[in-house]
Amino acid sequence: QITSDSSIDGYIRAFKGGCKCVELDCWDGPDGDPIIYHGWTLTSKLLLKDVLMDAIKPYSFLTSPYPVILSIENHCSPQQQDKMAEHMINILGDMLYTRPVDKTQDKLPSPEELKNKILLKAKKIKVEENVNGSENMPAPPPRKKRISKTNLPEKKAEAETKASVKTQSEALSCLVNYCEALKFSSFEQERSYWQMSSFEETKALDISNNETNNKKFVSYNSRNLSRIYPKGTRLFSSNLDPFPFWTMGCQMAALNFQEADDKNMFNRAKFLQNGNCGYVLKPGYMTGNDHQEPNLEENAVRLTIHLISGQHLPNASEREAGQIIEPFVKLNMYGHPIDQNQWESHVVHKNGFNPIWNEKAEFTVALEDLAILEFKVMNKVVVGNVDIENLDDTLGSYAIALPMIKEGYRNILLESYDGRRLTPANLFVHIKREFVRNHEPL
Repeated sequence: QITSDSSIDGYIRAFKGGCKCVELDCWDGPDGDPIIYHGWTLTSKLLLKDVLMDAIKPYSFLTSPYPVILSIENHCSPQQQDKMAEHMINILGDMLYTRPVDKTQDKLPSPEELKNKILLKAKKIKVEENVNGSENMPAPPPRKKRISKTNLPEKKAEAETKASVKTQSEALSCLVNYCEALKFSSFEQERSYWQMSSFEETKALDISNNETNNKKFVSYNSRNLSRIYPKGTRLFSSNLDPFPFWTMGCQMAALNFQEADDKNMFNRAKFLQNGNCGYVLKPGYMTGNDHQEPNLEENAVRLTIHLISGQHLPNASEREAGQIIEPFVKLNMYGHPIDQNQWESHVVHKNGFNPIWNEKAEFTVALEDLAILEFKVMNKVVVGNVDIENLDDTLGSYAIALPMIKEGYRNILLESYDGRRLTPANLFVHIKREFVRNHEPL
C-alpha cells in the first residue's frame, strides 16, 4: 500500500477477527521514539508505543488465549531498537514471552504451552566465540553508508530498505526466542527448529510449482515456521491467494485484513473450523519429519449438493436498484490442486425473491482437510442480446471448510466479502457426503 491513513483500529479489527500474527513495520521516529508505517510510501505514521498500549496489549487475546506473534520489520537505528525493547517490556509485561529457547527439545512448543503469551519474530544478533573460545561475544553489525532521505530512486530505496533489516540491539535480540528470523538460502541450509524464514509470494509460488521443491517445503514446514508476504507490486492492499501456501503447510500467509475480498473470506472459513481460535491443525501427512505423500484415495469423499432454491436475494447494486436480478449460483471448490473444481447452475429469469433451481452438483475431494467450498450467488448481466460474463455481479457468498459441512437440508446464509451478513438472503440446499474408498478411481 502506498497511500492512506494508518490507524490503530486496523490492528484492533485484525485481533477481533481472530488474527494471531501482525506485522509491525518499525522506523526511526521523532524524539527517539520508534514509529510504524509502510516505508517509502505516503501512508501516515503511528507511534509504536501507542500500538502496543492501545491495540496489542488489550486485544491480543480477545478471541482466544493462544499465542500472538509480532512480526517485526526492523528499520530502526540501534538506539531506537533499544527503545523498542524498552516499550515491549514496559507495556506488555508478563504477556511478553522472554524465556530462552529450550535447546534440549527438538520441536516447537504447542500453542497450548504458550497461552496468553506474545512472541517476537525478528533477527537475533549472531553470537560468535572469541579467539580463546572462553566466552561468547555478539558479532558487530556491518557498517552501512549513510542513506539520504530525499530523492532515492525506487529500486535503490527498496534495496536500502531490505538491507536495513538488522537487529543491532542486544536488548531487542534477547526478546527473540521461538520465532528467530533467518534469511532463507536453501532447504539444505543448517537451521534450528526455532528459526523461521519469510518468503515473498512470487518466490514461494516458484517453489510450489516445482515438484521437488514443493515436497521439500512441506518437509520444512513440518519442523519450522514460514511466513508468506505479498509481492511489492501489490500497491493497493490486494491480497495473495493463500491456497498454494496452505497446501504446502505454510503456517502464515499474510493478508491485508482491511481488504473486503474473497481471500479474507477464505481465511475466515479456514480458521472458523477450530472455533476461530487462530490455529488449525494441519493434516497428518504434513506433520511428520520426513515428507509423506498423501493418500489421495483412502479418505476421499464424494459431496453431492442439491441446490433447491434461494430466498430474498439482494439486488446487484444501487445503480440497478429498479431492475430485477437474474440469479445463478457458482459452487467453487478450493484446496489441493487435485481437488479444485467449479460448478454453475442455470440462470433464473427475473426472480430474486424466491428463485428455484432444483439442480445437483457433485464433487470428489481427496484431501478434505485442505478443502473450502464457496457458495457464490451471481447476477447475469446481458447487454442487448449479448451475455457479458465479466460484468456479472456478485450478490453474496458463503465459504465453509469441508470438515465443517453437515449433511441434510441446510440454509446457506449469504455474506458480503467483508463478512457482513446479508440478512435475510439465503440458499436452501440438501447435502450428502459419502466416502469413495477405493471402489472408484479419482
